[in-house]
Amino acid sequence: MELSVSTDLVIRKFLHIHYMASPKEPSSNLFKFSDFLSPKFKLAVDTYELACSKSASHSVPDEIWLSLFDGKKPSNNPELSKLRNMLQEIDMSMLSEENTVVATAKADLLSDFKKFEPQIKEKIKNIFGFDLQEKLFVILDIANGFSQGMTLSRNLPMVALSYPAYSRKIISVLLHEMLHTLITDNLKVSLSLKDYNLEEALLDYFAPFGMLDDQIGLRSSKLDIEKHAIQQQNLRPKAASISKDILNIMKEYQNICGNITIWEFLENKGVISQL
Repeated sequence: MELSVSTDLVIRKFLHIHYMASPKEPSSNLFKFSDFLSPKFKLAVDTYELACSKSASHSVPDEIWLSLFDGKKPSNNPELSKLRNMLQEIDMSMLSEENTVVATAKADLLSDFKKFEPQIKEKIKNIFGFDLQEKLFVILDIANGFSQGMTLSRNLPMVALSYPAYSRKIISVLLHEMLHTLITDNLKVSLSLKDYNLEEALLDYFAPFGMLDDQIGLRSSKLDIEKHAIQQQNLRPKAASISKDILNIMKEYQNICGNITIWEFLENKGVISQL
């Protein structure tokens, strides 16, 4: 699997705007962050509205993400060139990609993925029944707070990762987001997990820092699944009730993790139909 990682300042600026904005009402949502975006607040709103203008669902089209991802290549599309120029004008307090912290973070992520890729490939196949994609796009940013990740498209294997400087745990956050993209690619599983909070609660037991880390060898000590569940429930309150409902079943799966896929296990238990 090719892991393509971008720390380009322009796409990281757009990612911040994307975090802060709501596609349907970017002006009112971005206004909450007007001090951060000042003095280019209006330009930030215009930028996001331009990016979403071609989408009926008011979301950022895949074409935009790909264009910004390869932003150093000249574009023949005048609107995409305009979008990039607008982003370059917006002044945000962010480290450049040449900064040692940013460059080291990118190098560490690529190094860790290369080191553990055979185990990642094997364990994801054993536990989830999924083959890795040929390529995964990753936008990597340095966060002021805790680690977080998000998928950026329903059709494109592209994720964003944001984590504190000098943290070496980002590989586990990547695994969580990668699993979201793999579920999206598998229609049968995706349709079974109708509630997105169920998908989040379930994946939290595996990554970040969960059973999948155990299986791959990313943890220094065996997972205490009850303690881990409480930590994840506090971080993700919307999925907390589902997480509590499936705790005992996940404790049972921990003992046979990878012997059968999690989907076979849940089907045998009738869990998905009960929730």
